[in-house]
Amino acid sequence: MKRRGLIRVLGVFLCLTVLSLSACSTVTIRDKGTQEVTSEPNYQEMKLFFVGGLFGSAKVNVSEVCKGSKPVQMRTQTRFVDGLIELVTGSLVTPRTASVWCAAKAGGAK
Repeated sequence: MKRRGLIRVLGVFLCLTVLSLSACSTVTIRDKGTQEVTSEPNYQEMKLFFVGGLFGSAKVNVSEVCKGSKPVQMRTQTRFVDGLIELVTGSLVTPRTASVWCAAKAGGAK
């Protein structure tokens, strides 16, 4: 009997783990009609939130990041590593990754 209960608990834990790690989300903001930028972002940083994302705030100063050029795409996402941290901490820490892409300046430099 104890073994059957342990197998059930492990099965439920495994299902929850797989669901947590596969539940990545992404929100991308760019001008209407523009194509998605797939190059490396000019800025990328993990931002921490707490208790399932209920507490905490994060700001990215795109003017400072792009240094005078126009931001062409912004993204916030839950990556695999973010989900793993959330799983290990039991949703006490809920990280999300913020990324910013800037328009290329004259001369081809970013």
